Parts: sequence; structure tokens; C-alpha cells
Amino acid sequence: MISREMIISYLTEYSAIEEIFRTYYEQDGKVNSFYDMEKKYAFFMKEGSRFLQRKKELDEKYPKKILDLDNVDLDAWEKENVQKNMDHEIKEKNRVHFLHKEFFETDKNIFINKHIRFSPGEFHDHEFIEMCYIYRGKVDQFLRSKEGKAEKKETLNQGNLLIIPPGMQHKVNIYDDSMMINIVVNKYTFEKTFLGDIPQQSLLHQFFSEVLFSQESNAYVVFSGGNDEVLRDKLLDLMVAYLNETTYGARICDHYLSIFFLELLGQCKNVKLSSRLGKEGEQMTQILLYINHNYASISLEEVAEEFHYSKTYLNRIFKKHMGTTILKQIQDTRLQESCLLLKNTRMSVEDIALHVGYEDTSYFIELFKKKYKKTPLQYRNDID
Repeated sequence: MISREMIISYLTEYSAIEEIFRTYYEQDGKVNSFYDMEKKYAFFMKEGSRFLQRKKELDEKYPKKILDLDNVDLDAWEKENVQKNMDHEIKEKNRVHFLHKEFFETDKNIFINKHIRFSPGEFHDHEFIEMCYIYRGKVDQFLRSKEGKAEKKETLNQGNLLIIPPGMQHKVNIYDDSMMINIVVNKYTFEKTFLGDIPQQSLLHQFFSEVLFSQESNAYVVFSGGNDEVLRDKLLDLMVAYLNETTYGARICDHYLSIFFLELLGQCKNVKLSSRLGKEGEQMTQILLYINHNYASISLEEVAEEFHYSKTYLNRIFKKHMGTTILKQIQDTRLQESCLLLKNTRMSVEDIALHVGYEDTSYFIELFKKKYKKTPLQYRNDID
């Protein structure tokens, strides 16, 4: 049984290949390119006995599943056709493209690995969602638009999570003790576990859907400002479930991923969106999440004060980007939450009205009927 203590212990050590690559980096004295991997491989062969000794130490200390978090196939470097194909693909497209089938087994929706330090990265993209969690230290990610034209550096600190959509080119180099955990998720599972916990008709759901899955979008999302200990705790739960293969392991991992996302949405105070929306548009995500967290008790004045805007200006930019007003968004969020409570609990209509922010039950029923063309009780009975 692989425990979280075992995972933490392994993450604090250098793997056998990292030690060799670090030695090469220290001797060479510069950040190397992808093509220098051939030199590194020659260096590895030269230092083979030291590598094997370190590998033996780790093999005796940790189960193979933990060691596989490094995801290194050294034999691949000996296969000329693999190297030639990689060289050709990089020269032709200036990136490597990863397919869904290269990362996912038939019964699994999630792939987790530790980013290998002291190994150069090149721009690549893929068919799936990639999330990069900074477990320790600070990491620079380099991202390009889907057209491969604009390039941006995003500095991620400990506890930050970067979500990269399919098709976006990116690379990362880690040449110190920083640690990044990659969580690769197929599109269906991401929609089910991340977007699935946000009401489908909500503006927040539509916003993330457009940002992460639109063919025209060139956006990535960075979550920060959360409780690092809580998020790390949930990530370790996910990794334990991932590494301990059980009969229902894939489904268990999906549930742990959903819990991780719920903590992410609830904990993180800052959400940075990089897209064509501009500086004003980037803040819309934070405003939407703020409303989503505080819908039952906030007003237009409080939202304006929180984000240091006048009420008039806030309403204007919100309507420009979101197509609705702040008050309408608060009301819609309240009503969407009431639908969830009607569906999933036996709370009375009066209690639900209070819970979502309406002291006047009659007014709540009036708003609900106007939006859904039925009363709350009719809505509940139709579900039953």
C-alpha cells in the first residue's frame, strides 16, 4: 500500500536520472536545448555505474509505481527512428504534439507525473487538458498562442495551479530544487469533475467552457492565493488513489479530482486569465467566483468595493464582457443554487429561500417562477 508519507519522501529526493542530468547541467554551466539530450544521453552512458547504483537504492526503497512518476523511458533514446521522428517534428512544427492514446490507458482518465528537473523542455501541445501544480519553489512556464505567434512567460509560485487547454503550446525548464506535479486529464473527465460542480446554465460554467474549449480561445487559467496546505493535502489524496491500483481505482480518482477542484474553486482568491479579453476581461473570472462564493449575502455595492470600482463602471464593464448586470448575475446564481437544493435535499421552500438570500419567500417564488416557468414545488415534483 502506497502512503502519502511515501510519496512525500520520494518527492523530496532526486531520482537517478535527475542526479545525472543535474551533474551534466552543473558541468556544462548552461540551460540546454532539446538537442543537447543526445549529449546528455552520452553523458549518462559514461556515468552509467553511478546511475545504476542510485537507481538500485531507490528501487529498494520505493515501489515501482512511485518511481514511475518520473516517467522516463531511457530506452527511447537508443531507438534511432524515435529520435529522427522527434527531430523532424520539432523542425517542421517547432513543437511536439502528444496524442490522447500516448498518456491514457483504456480504463483511466487521469495521468500524473513529476516534472523531471534539469531536463530541457521544448514547446509542445496535446489533445488533453494539462494542469501544473507547483508543489515547491517557483517555476517559469512559457506559453504560446495556438497559432504559435505570441509567447508569454508565466511565473508560478508554490501552491499555484496552471490549467492549459488542448492545443496551446508550452514548455517549462526547472533547474533548481523546485517541484512541479503534472496532472493530465482527458477532456470528458475535466468537464465532468471541474465544470460538473458548477451549475451548467451558470455564467461561470459558460465562461470556463469558452475559455478552455473554444477553438478561437488562446487562454490559460492560473489559480493562486489559496490555502496551500489544503490543496496539497487534496492533491496527495489524489496521488495515493492514483498509485494504488484497485478495482474501482479510476472512479475513485475521478472523485478525488472533483474534491480537489471544489477546494480550488473555494480556496483560491485570485484567478488569472490570459486571453484576448484584455485586463478588464481577465478580472471577470475573479468577479464571477466572488459572486459564486458570496451570492447569498452580497450587493452591487459590496462587489464594487471588493474590486475597487464605482458601481456604474463595474456594471458597465461586466455587461460589456458578460452580457448581463451584476445584480442579475447575483440573482441568477441564487436561483441556480436553489435548483440544486430542490433537487438534492428535502429542505422546505422557505428554508431554501433564506439559504440563497431571500427573506421574503413569496418574492423568491415569484422570481423562480418567472425564470423557470414553474414554482419551486412544481420543479421538485417534476424531478421526483
